[in-house]
Order: sequence, then C-alpha cells, then structure tokens
Amino acid sequence: MKVKHALVTVVAICVLFSIFSDTQAYEEANNVAGKSSFSRLFAYPTGRMIPSGVLNLSFGGSFATQGGQEFLGLGAVGLGDVAEFEFSTAHIISNIFNFSDHIGATALKFRVHEGEPETYNPTIVVALRSNTWSAVGSSERGELTGPAMGDGQNDLSGVDFETHFTTIYAASTFDIHPAWSTHFSVAYDEIRIRDIRYNYGFNNGNRASEPDDITAGIISVSIGIEHAVNSRTHSIIELGSLPEIDFEEDMSGLNVSPLWQGLVGVRFYIRTLTTIDAGIRYRSDYSGLSDVEIRAGLNLGIDIQKEIRKKMRR
Repeated sequence: MKVKHALVTVVAICVLFSIFSDTQAYEEANNVAGKSSFSRLFAYPTGRMIPSGVLNLSFGGSFATQGGQEFLGLGAVGLGDVAEFEFSTAHIISNIFNFSDHIGATALKFRVHEGEPETYNPTIVVALRSNTWSAVGSSERGELTGPAMGDGQNDLSGVDFETHFTTIYAASTFDIHPAWSTHFSVAYDEIRIRDIRYNYGFNNGNRASEPDDITAGIISVSIGIEHAVNSRTHSIIELGSLPEIDFEEDMSGLNVSPLWQGLVGVRFYIRTLTTIDAGIRYRSDYSGLSDVEIRAGLNLGIDIQKEIRKKMRR
C-alpha cells in the first residue's frame, strides 16, 4: 500500500508541474499541426519520436479485470530528435494457472526515415528492448485454477521461473491526412526461461526443478488508426498481438503463441504536454463481456531543456 500511495503522490506532483509548465517548445516540435508527439498509442509503438529534451511519463490502470486492478508505468525521453530512450514495464502472460506479471524493461529507439505529411511516405523507426533476468511465477498468487491443476497432494500447484526477453521491432506512421494517421508495427520477441521450479501439493510443499534454459521466439504485429476529432481529442483504435507463454502439458518445454487484443478509446489533451487516455480492451483469451477491461491513463510531458534554462536565468 505504501508503494501504491507513493506512486499516486508522484503522479499528482507531475500533473501539477506539467499543467503549469511552458509548452511552447513542445508545440514547435510537432512536425504536423494537430498531430500528437507521443510515441505510442495505448499499447503499441508508432513511428513518431518524442522531441529532443522532452521527458514523457505515462501512468495507466486497468479496472474491472478478472484479476483486479493493474498499475502500469512507462517513461521515455527524446534524444536529439533522432533517438529515444524508454523505461517501462513489460507484461508477461502465461497459460499456466492463467497468470500474468510485469517486469522492468528498457528500450532504445532510432528514427531511420523521416516521412512527409499528407502523403503515403511514412516515418519509420526501429528499436531494441530488453530486460534483466527477472523472477516471475504463479505459486505466490495462490491461483488454484488452470489446466494443469488437480486436487491431490501431489498435483501441480504452481510454476516459478526466471525470464529474460529481447524484442526488436520496427514501427511506421502514415500521416495521410491532417486529421488521420495510420500506424503499423512488427516485432520479433525472443523469450528465454531458466531455473524453472514446479511446485506440487498444497502450500507448494514439494518442488521439482528444470535445470536447462528454454528459448522460444515469436513475431508480433499491430495496426492503429488515430483520428483528430477536434483540437483537444483524438480517437484511437488498435489491434495487435502479444506473446503468451504456453507450457506443454507434460511440463517438458514451452511454446510462445500469439494472444490478440483490441483497444478502442480517446486521448484528451488538457495541455499539449498533458493528456488523459480512456478506453476499453478485449483479449482473445477472455471468455465474455464480463472480462472487458476499462482502461484509464495519464501522459505527462516535461521539457527538461526549457526548465533548465529557466532555472539558470533565475
């Protein structure tokens, strides 16, 4: 609870700072009038770059989900209008006991082609994203449901492991109209798992380990459509895939399969540097309308260079 309260406090401070900060430099950095300079839509990257010296912080929550509320975070800073450094949380999804987890990750993105507005000449970026070895698993959650679960003392009750992943992706943005943009991305995800621990019986009383590392890869894709309804509101539609870790029934290995999700919502601009995202998400592994997620997010931009200059003039 203390961590959650601290995050809420940080968000509140950033909101106040962003709302009252000078946004002129950020507005001048927009290549196309009325277009967003945020480098992501809701879930997937675009071909856009954050302007140089601007720090973008994104916070988001998922509500009405089967497993309760999520709290996600992402930060990125523009580097010279040619690169972008990102730090974020990556979503790990597994079919074993239907669990998911979040681990820290960093990414470095480069612009490789500058497009032209109102043409079919896109802006293209490439990026590499990775994480350090992180421990994840299902046994700590006490989730006693799933395809491999039984009722006896010797039945499988959980799986814990360490995971490391690397993603390389390319994203493009077509600003085909002053009010319309289309975004595409394709990614290759390589997931490596080690120190797999199978927990058997109630309270994870018995354990069996798998010493060998397991590696699997998958290609993910996405498409997004963004429409500037007015000067303050953009509507967004996204459809894409993300990797799901599928343990084999005999627990001898794993496969990585695509999990599809769709998102529909709006991005409202309080200021050029401050937006509120709201929308709904549905995934292919959901069983019905009751699993639909209502999502809300907050994007904050801070022009670091301008703030430093203001401090130096005082």
